[in-house]
Amino acid sequence: MDNSGDGPLRVPGFAPDLPQDFCLPPDAAAFTCRSIDWRQDPRLTARELAMLDLMERLTDLPDWTTKVFDETTLADFKANEQRTNRLMSDRVWAWCLAELRDKATAALETGFVLALDSGSRVAKADGVVPAHVAERLSGEADRLADVIELELEGVTLVRTEEDKWEHPSMRAHLSDKAPGVVTMPMLKQHLIDPMLYPLVHGRSTVLANGRRVDLDDVCASCGSGTVAPEPDWKGIDTAEMLAGWRSKKEEVRRAHQWSRRFQRLPCEYRFTGSHSDPVGEITSYINGVHPSHFRGLYECVGSIIGLAVPVWNEVLVLNGKHRSPVRIRTYGADPREFPEWMGPMVKEKLGEGQNWREKCPGLEEKVNAYLALPDMGPWVVDKRHDVKERDSYELGADWEKRMTVWDAIWVKYLRIGRYLHPEPGVSFTYEDWKAGRTAAAAIPKESSDLFQPGADHEHKYYTVSLQDKFRADGLQVIVSMTTIDLTQEDAFVNEEEWCCQGLSNDRVVATAIYFLDVENMSSDTRLCFQQDTELGLRQDRDYDQDAHSGLAAVFDIDEAEHHGWEPSVQKLGSVAPRPGRLVAFPNTLESKFESVVIGDEERPGRLRWLTLELVDPHYRVCSTRNVPPQQHSWWAEAALAQVDWVERGLPAELVVDIAGRLDEQWPMGRGEAERLREEFRRDKALYDVLCEDEHGYVWQYTGNW
Repeated sequence: MDNSGDGPLRVPGFAPDLPQDFCLPPDAAAFTCRSIDWRQDPRLTARELAMLDLMERLTDLPDWTTKVFDETTLADFKANEQRTNRLMSDRVWAWCLAELRDKATAALETGFVLALDSGSRVAKADGVVPAHVAERLSGEADRLADVIELELEGVTLVRTEEDKWEHPSMRAHLSDKAPGVVTMPMLKQHLIDPMLYPLVHGRSTVLANGRRVDLDDVCASCGSGTVAPEPDWKGIDTAEMLAGWRSKKEEVRRAHQWSRRFQRLPCEYRFTGSHSDPVGEITSYINGVHPSHFRGLYECVGSIIGLAVPVWNEVLVLNGKHRSPVRIRTYGADPREFPEWMGPMVKEKLGEGQNWREKCPGLEEKVNAYLALPDMGPWVVDKRHDVKERDSYELGADWEKRMTVWDAIWVKYLRIGRYLHPEPGVSFTYEDWKAGRTAAAAIPKESSDLFQPGADHEHKYYTVSLQDKFRADGLQVIVSMTTIDLTQEDAFVNEEEWCCQGLSNDRVVATAIYFLDVENMSSDTRLCFQQDTELGLRQDRDYDQDAHSGLAAVFDIDEAEHHGWEPSVQKLGSVAPRPGRLVAFPNTLESKFESVVIGDEERPGRLRWLTLELVDPHYRVCSTRNVPPQQHSWWAEAALAQVDWVERGLPAELVVDIAGRLDEQWPMGRGEAERLREEFRRDKALYDVLCEDEHGYVWQYTGNW
């Protein structure tokens, strides 16, 4: 594949042997680019999820790289964790502490930490972007927001006597917006939106026969090239495509994973440093950001891409292979025993009524201690074990008025968990885990005539180096920037849906989010992640109902909410947005923001972030190197610049009037671009629904229950 511009364009959708849905052979090297193409196998246990959560929170503490070696600080933290979380055992703490200390050593060398480290990883880096770059980027973002506001009013920038491109205070004379323009809501503003002016098959012009768009004179190629061909989907009609995500036809479902008309346009990034140095520069325009007006933004984004490369190296998933093995492997669940002091005779006496203290002298202290144990996190009621004649599964201070002491002990037994959660460091050690020796299970597989247990889970770690393998061709990166401004009247943003970055056309394999501004946001605001999973259990293994409940408890499956139809997805964890923080993750994970809520309602709040999406460099796709700018305002500005209006003595007001008389539909007007974006968003929404529909259900992997 080749989009260098030195010859004909050879990328998917633009060559006879490279159809739009072209994929490399399964045995060829490629990064996994969609959440529906990858599963965490086996599913992580609830205890391992608690370990990930603990390590993520500890790495958020100030000076955490020092505190994980401070025994006094650790003792207090451990005591609090074990007091509030039944999953936090001594073995869990010992493992996490050893891993955290290794993470601290690595973080001091690399500048980032693997905050959620499993088959797919999430990394976070604080302070890696220099202060002067962050400050400059923030200023450029503010200026970009002002320009967008003018563009929405149909304003064209003109050159003034000071040789600056700006609008000469003529907004009152241009109050009429371009036809079809929809003013974007100020609550959430897309400062850089790659879905606006994307590659549109059948509409956009492309330099398909060679040449490339000149970054220093982007508008010189406006209108050049040929119209991007519309893909041939082998006879699949529009009606089938619209119903594709529910279709039983594999070819229709596959077709719906791609947009027939749209692809977001990445910019090109070239490595300029010495060997193995990720430093580089952007060499083609960022779609939606004029390079002549925002040269500073280009330099800042280019710097941040270079800083993201080493982090991407640690999170990219190659050919579906897990980055890290599970810390706890199990193929079953052991039931929890009642306390030793709870014998048959004691049980009978405790169930007789309020005189249990007299009948069981010396047990009150043990009973109270047992009832005071913390619950096992969020819990669900097992409907098959109802406590007779009780109104609620909640204990409360008045439990003796509503139930016998035996009933209360049974409720607490349910709440602390009827099954024992397997421990880390039992079947293999932390040192074994680091070496990939992770085949042993806490509860082994059961043998049968069809299924023999074997050591098929030894893990092989691998490394990725984008700057070495792809130094010659560079990288392709889709750039976007978003701002959420909250006020007392608009104090929160509605809950988002889970989504995968981009559509299949974009071939995105990893994302880096850089938080510019996090001002007066609630501490509950989080960037959350989930993944598709398998239990790693075979259909030929027979389980009874108790085993089913035990596996549900151990593997963090909510039976009560879904009644046997539990989706196979599993929430991996979350990270907090912080000013100056860079978060990177692979496209095997789905993500969303949760609890985007203002902190102090007396003050405004803001969340602004830059998103960098890496296109799989094993492919090449059509980029801004190959597609001339489509914005009418860019072309109109360049056309007006051909005449020295100042020398001719024309006032700025007249120049603006001339600009308003130019054909606003060429190459593409804002109104048309807005309408096409809505079509593009519908394609993306249907793709997200398809991804959700493809997840399946947990128990389909383990047989009929």
